[in-house]
Amino acid sequence: MPSIFATLAGTSESYNLSGTATRTDEYHVYSENPMTFAQVYGALPAVGDLLYSGNGVKMAVGSVAITANENAGELVYSATVQYSSDSPSDTWVALDMNSTALMVDIWRANGNAPGNLNTPGNSDIGGTAVDQGGQAVSAIIPQQELTVTNFLSTNNANNIVAALGKRNSAAWLGAAAGYVLFTGSTARRTGISQYEVQYKFLWDATAHCRQVAIRDLDGREKITTPDGSGFANASLVVWRQPFQATYNFSSMGIVTS
Repeated sequence: MPSIFATLAGTSESYNLSGTATRTDEYHVYSENPMTFAQVYGALPAVGDLLYSGNGVKMAVGSVAITANENAGELVYSATVQYSSDSPSDTWVALDMNSTALMVDIWRANGNAPGNLNTPGNSDIGGTAVDQGGQAVSAIIPQQELTVTNFLSTNNANNIVAALGKRNSAAWLGAAAGYVLFTGSTARRTGISQYEVQYKFLWDATAHCRQVAIRDLDGREKITTPDGSGFANASLVVWRQPFQATYNFSSMGIVTS
């Protein structure tokens, strides 16, 4: 077997805020005798081999590429070995908040809060009528969208699917049970065994319940008998919950601090 020499010709490393590291090593591989590609690969770090970077981040070889060149009777190879961090160096979490004002249709102002957030029932919500002849008016509902970013060794797909479109069954990040809706997630692979996973949650001031004016058989809102002025209002307004299912978000494996 020929004597094979692998000389490190250069190296570079980079890091990002999550603690993920990447490294590229350039090698010259040479011998006085002809070499096979297998022999050249054998002289280099193998895919999956680990090392610790200058900052102490554990990295693993992700790819090895070699190129053969003829030079003065010796067979010389150039090789590129690329590493990336095998796992995050630290637990890193981002919490981003976006507050918005959602325009919704209402028939009553200052109505009573829903008695049951999952199935509000058919009782009139009370409050002050603001509609005209059963026609709703627009009002603002405060909402806050929270994005939680984790760097994990998994894309957490099963937990994400199980919780999607459900409200919190218990208090979550300071919000009372039932007020936070899990609206979706994105996962992006950033390393050999690392994913950047973003979870999106939406808090709603009425726990996502919406006012509904009960309609008659002809499809029009039931209205009160007009008074002498000719004004009438929806006679029965109830709460409806479009997101009745709940989920324990604490069981999803999300790191929040």
